[in-house]
Formats: sequence, C-alpha cells, structure tokens
Amino acid sequence: MIKKIIIIILLIFPMSNNAFSKSPPLGTGSLVPSNIMIMLDNSGSMGWNLAGQQLSSSSAGLNYPQEVKTDSNGDVYVLQSGNTYFNGTNYRMHVFDSSGSLKRRMLPYRYRGWNVSPQCTEQANPSYKFDIYDDKIYLLDSGYYVGSIKVLSKTGQCLQHKVNIPYPTYANWYRNKFSAIAVNENYIFLSTGPCYSWCRLNNDYAGSVTVLRRSDFSFVKRFRSVGKDITSMTFNSDYTKLLITSKDWGLGGVNLWTGSGQSYSHTKNLKTGRCYSGSSCTGGKYNNPWDASFDSSGNIYVIDSWGSQIQKYNSSGTYQSKWGWTTSYSGNAYRIPQGMHISSSGKMYVADTYNNKVREVSFSSTSVTSTFSTAEVSRMDIAKKVIKRIVSNTEL
Repeated sequence: MIKKIIIIILLIFPMSNNAFSKSPPLGTGSLVPSNIMIMLDNSGSMGWNLAGQQLSSSSAGLNYPQEVKTDSNGDVYVLQSGNTYFNGTNYRMHVFDSSGSLKRRMLPYRYRGWNVSPQCTEQANPSYKFDIYDDKIYLLDSGYYVGSIKVLSKTGQCLQHKVNIPYPTYANWYRNKFSAIAVNENYIFLSTGPCYSWCRLNNDYAGSVTVLRRSDFSFVKRFRSVGKDITSMTFNSDYTKLLITSKDWGLGGVNLWTGSGQSYSHTKNLKTGRCYSGSSCTGGKYNNPWDASFDSSGNIYVIDSWGSQIQKYNSSGTYQSKWGWTTSYSGNAYRIPQGMHISSSGKMYVADTYNNKVREVSFSSTSVTSTFSTAEVSRMDIAKKVIKRIVSNTEL
C-alpha cells in the first residue's frame, strides 16, 4: 500500500504545469526524490497552490454573484458585481470545476471613468452579463455613453475587443445601456436595460434588442422586444428559441421567441400577472423575473429575483411548478437570486446573489448538491484527497 501511495504522489506533482519543489533538507541525501520531500514539508511549499504561489491569508469569498455559465468541459464561470480582493487585486470572475472547487480567478476590476474603454482583459463599467459560445466568453462591458464587447478565452486572454458600440437614443438625448447579451451561431444579441419616466413609457427602443454580426461586430438591425427593462436573454441548445426576461411591470415578464439566425418572432408571454409576496408568486405571476434557462427537454426555468424562487414551464410554455420561496433566508433558501444556468450535462446552477453563493441545485426543490467556494486549494489538500481515495479503494 505504501509503495502505491508513493507512486501516485510521484505521478501527480510532475504533471502540474508549473511544479515547484524545495531542496531536500540537509542530511537526507541527494537521492531522495524532491517531490516526496514536498509531501513531508508541512511548513513549506506544501502550503502553495499547484502554480507554485503562496496562498493568501485573506482569501475573500464571492461578492454578489450575478451571472453563471458553463463551458463544454462543465467548468462553471461566475461573474459578480462586487470585487473579490486577492493578493492585491480585485477580481470580478471566478472559474470552478463542476464539483465547485475553485480553478482560477480572472477579469481584474479597473475603474477608468464613465466614457473610457477599459483594457480587454479588465472589467470597468460592468453590466454583469456574459455568454459562452464555442468555449469563448462574450463579455458585455457598459460605459456611460457607449458599450463594448470583449471576447476572451477560457483562461482570460483577449481574443477580440469591440469598443464604442452606440446605445439606442431616445428623443436625441437619452441613452440606455445594454443590459444583457446572448450569442448564437452567427449573431450577437444585445438588449437594453432600465429606462425610466417619459423614456420608459413612450419609446419603442426602451425595450429593444440590437443584433450584431458575430464575425466583425457590424450592425445588423434593432427590433423592439415585449416589455422594457430587460434583465436577461437565453437561447435553447439548438438556437431555435429565445427567452427574454424583463422587470417591466406592464408588458414585461418572460417572453418566448422562436426563429433562427438574426430573426425571431414573439410566441408567448409566460407571465400572467404581478405579485408582491413569494407565496402569491405562482402560476406565472412574478415579482421580478431576472434570468431563465432551458433544460435538454426544452423545459423552461425562470428565476424570480425578488420572489426568491424558481418557476418551471414545459416546452410549450405551460406552467408546471415552483419552489424556493420561504419566510426566512436560512438554510438553503434563496435570497434575491439573479442568475441561473443549466449546463449541457443537465446540472442547474443558481447565483444566489444576496447570499453570496453559487450552488448546484435540484430541479424540483432547494436541495443543494454542492456550494461553490473560492478558497484556494493547496498541495497538501490535494495530497490528502489522493491518499484518502487510495485508502478507501479496496481494489488498489
């Protein structure tokens, strides 16, 4: 058994891209493998992460997570409106594996003024919305007068950066920021967000969607949505359906569109009315619908932020059930959640914004499969997990 443990350890640590090891202590001899000495060095480099970096003594947690997406490997990307301060840098995005273990931080926050475009790999004037298409991150960054789109690799490298995308203008004076982004095979869809008083009541483009070509970000068209103050846009897996949620108390709600490419037609509004208490928010009544997602069968799930719950519909948009609301925020109860996503492997993730958590949850209750943590994983932590698996596996 001891020999098997040593062999596993020797295989694990050299496979790290940037493995760092300390010299063997005096008296141990030069023939002692350095990675075995790392295992024994509880006060030294076993406290580092796999990249050879010393762990921070004040590793901050999630800070108002608002959007969650997954890539083809099942890794989970979380964008937050607050900053996570770590080793001298404020970060806005965290990447986890599917089980909830932190893999990396990216997207440093840099404030550069209302009308100054940030660098591609930074977040400055966030809308807190992004999408992932073909394992590329399409990040919406909204300044005061113009917007920008950043296309990043999964590790945060800049692939493309389009700046100075003009917002729709109302009465030649009021500009409205882009509020959400969705990407299909050839096009990028950008929606507008809050627009108040006269603008909100009288202008078509207060609830508009702008369509750009994905290849070069060129303008294609702009069309009016149903309702204003759009909070999210989500495609199904084959891009034949588009869900648009909005918190407009009039026409807004959860609107289903069907089509393809750049053209989609309104099919149905899933919202049946307005509610003010979580207990009365049922059967399509919402307090503040904020995000939505499709599962592999085409069923629709909508997260009601102020109602702190999820409502489910079948693929035709017929109401099925709800769960999540409670009179307290204790236990697994949601607290003003603002993001949700269902992965291609069938896992549902909720950005529980005011609980500062992201969780994998059940499709029918608030039962939690895993809660994501931003705690750094040390070499010692990994070694202990490996040893526990070896000891518990009777076949080894």
